[in-house]
Amino acid sequence: MLLAISILSIVLSLIIIISNWQINKNSIYIGSFLLLLSLYSLTHYYTIVAFSLVWTTVLYNHFSPLYLLMGPLLYFYVRGVFADRFVFTKRDLLHFIPACVHLISITEYLLIPFDTKVDIVRYCSTHFDELNNFPFNSFFTWQFNYLVRLSSLFGYLFVCLFITIQVMRKSKQELKSSRSKYIFRWLFTLLGLMFIIVFSYSFFLSNYVQEKKYLYSEHAQEVLFLSALGIALINGSLLLFPEILYGKLTLKPVPSVYKKSVEVAVIKDEVYENEYFIDLAKQIKKHFKEEHPYLKIDFAISDLTIALKVPQHHITICFRDYICMKFTDMKTQYRLEYAKTALLSEAHNQFTLDAIGHQAGFLSKSNFFSCFKKSTGLTPLEFLNRHKEL
Repeated sequence: MLLAISILSIVLSLIIIISNWQINKNSIYIGSFLLLLSLYSLTHYYTIVAFSLVWTTVLYNHFSPLYLLMGPLLYFYVRGVFADRFVFTKRDLLHFIPACVHLISITEYLLIPFDTKVDIVRYCSTHFDELNNFPFNSFFTWQFNYLVRLSSLFGYLFVCLFITIQVMRKSKQELKSSRSKYIFRWLFTLLGLMFIIVFSYSFFLSNYVQEKKYLYSEHAQEVLFLSALGIALINGSLLLFPEILYGKLTLKPVPSVYKKSVEVAVIKDEVYENEYFIDLAKQIKKHFKEEHPYLKIDFAISDLTIALKVPQHHITICFRDYICMKFTDMKTQYRLEYAKTALLSEAHNQFTLDAIGHQAGFLSKSNFFSCFKKSTGLTPLEFLNRHKEL
């Protein structure tokens, strides 16, 4: 089970990074964090649950400097969530110092031939008391490495929790928004589950230091199962609330004058109107009317993101809460209006109905006819003949 959870978490992490790095780079932090957490879990699986000489050799110690980045990555993500943007400054490089020091400390081990590493791991798997006699780390003992790693992660967790609580206290009014509630619930869930995971590993390490045989005991596997459950729940939260991957929005009330002067559909009472989104709705409509992007067959919401230079989740929310229409529905509506205009002009004499549908952006003739009849109750040909009669 631990193996399946770890692999699933790795796959999900890669999907998060690949699908979001151009749209909202802040998601790279949470994706990278989950990737390292999954890799850490995978290492424990092959070292403890189902010992594999080759995989243990590959995973053990080689990636240990990266595990010191889990805390900073989590902190960068939480900070970016509240900033609603990707944030990284030169000063943030200071968070990478411990990982760099650790990388230097294992350089000697990294340069050892793989076959020699296999022999070392084979020997250490039955001689736990002699771990410090091998060059896993030139500066520190393995106990100290684990202590620093877990202490660092605990420290960053407390900082993230403090930031979240502080923002929540300052944003009590925003909590009336269901979206804000979901985001705070997600962050508290994420941090709470991480406390459970880190506590589980700390408990495991504490028992292992006292008794080396504890490593392969049933109790050790139960503790690791608890941490695996925490990872699984984190992944489940991501699947249940994909919108949170794009960060928290800073929703500000809009003066009542905007409610009367701007053409906006009815908004849910629990979501605050925002001047930014009202303006974005106007930009979207203007882009559709002036640039005709819907005429491209492969026109997608990501193209709108690039054209307007705003995060995709902002556009998604704008369609849902302010325009009150799905992106696909608005795209189809504009395509149908284009097709109707073309049918009533001289274009129908030069092009077939299929060609007009293609020019309007429809993928196929069947798709064009289906959308047209659903909207007007007529096929394109019936629509054309009826207007000829008029």
